[in-house]
Amino acid sequence: KLSPNEKGYFKKISKVHSMDGNNVYMRLFDILDKQAEYDKKKIDAHFRDKKTIAQLPVLSNYLYYLILDTLEEFNSGKTIESKLKKLITNAEQLYIKGLHEQARVLINKARTKAEMAEKFLLTLEIYVFEGRLVLREENIENLSTYANALEISRKTVVEKFENYTEYRQLVSRVFYLSKSSGRHLKSEKDQQELERIMQHPLLSDKKFALSISALFNFLLLHSYYHDIKKNRDIAKSIAFNMERLNLLEAHPDYVSQSPVLYFSVLHNLLLNAGETFNLDLFKRLLEKVKNANTILRTKPTPEVEKFRNIIYLKYSIFQSFISADFQEGIQFIKGKENLYYELHKDMSKEEGLVYCHNVYSLFFGVGDFKKSLYWINKFLQSGQEMLRTDLWVHVNWTNVCIQIELKNFEFAASLLQSFIRFLNKHPNEFG
Repeated sequence: KLSPNEKGYFKKISKVHSMDGNNVYMRLFDILDKQAEYDKKKIDAHFRDKKTIAQLPVLSNYLYYLILDTLEEFNSGKTIESKLKKLITNAEQLYIKGLHEQARVLINKARTKAEMAEKFLLTLEIYVFEGRLVLREENIENLSTYANALEISRKTVVEKFENYTEYRQLVSRVFYLSKSSGRHLKSEKDQQELERIMQHPLLSDKKFALSISALFNFLLLHSYYHDIKKNRDIAKSIAFNMERLNLLEAHPDYVSQSPVLYFSVLHNLLLNAGETFNLDLFKRLLEKVKNANTILRTKPTPEVEKFRNIIYLKYSIFQSFISADFQEGIQFIKGKENLYYELHKDMSKEEGLVYCHNVYSLFFGVGDFKKSLYWINKFLQSGQEMLRTDLWVHVNWTNVCIQIELKNFEFAASLLQSFIRFLNKHPNEFG
């Protein structure tokens, strides 16, 4: 999972602390780095020395935590959380030294950033620290003023945090329903549970959302509801998602702290635009993905940039389905099919499945059944097909169709019977 830059930084730091530049744990690091899967026999064979082999569990544990420490140092200051924690730590050091006014300057800076980014828990931690500084105030009137203002701020943040937490719990309940039965709900029981969730008082009006974070989740729930319910209303889903996008673009300082949110909204909108064959909207959204760094006025972390690239790749391929130009999609991935697959799979197992689905569909669309079957088998051999039962159903039907086209009638009949048996065992999910 380490990026090339992170690996390079780890080796650089490790050499500084090494006497001869050839620590055993560094040799272990290099061996593990070359392995696709953990192979203890090869590691033991490399070291040979029984004493060293016996110490490997301890060395592995040491290496593990050394990597974590290095990652913390390497990524320090690259996220709003790490920046805030550094400010708090520095303020703490000044406080210990008795430099209270200097500590106050740093903690005020941290407070402003935390409140703007709606990092509620860190904001409360900052308030606790400010409370300690207030007690050092020698002017009694100032002390009373600071204490009262701090208590009001604390109550407001606690209220916002509890409000936000309630919305997140509702989101988790809806997402669980979707994940447990595929993207779209199939059983009547799941439909009823979805409707019960959406009857929650907090979802009746956006005025009940007390923060940008809470409002974002209010809009997310409504957009997702219209997307997965029995009688889908994609137009309403798009409307709520566009409102989410506008909310983020209206608060660039907020979204710059969590740019993944922005790409997640674009991801949902691109999917909806594709399903409604709204090519104009699709192209505008894809352009936003491409130029997101300019729109957000921020330099993304490598992880965020990777997420942006995956979305751009995925929907550049998907654009060919909307325009009905499968050759365009094949040309886009030409020579890089497996590279793009590894990128998607590394992002998540589900993304790997979606990529397989899109690519086998492209080749099926142009009649290249051999390559289509290659990606169908990639999907089926992943062992993770039940993450997306909707795609799994499509894979099986496509496989049957290809076998019929290739005149493998007996095999096609066997696949079909197996598929029907599976559907019959899950009547509620696929009825």
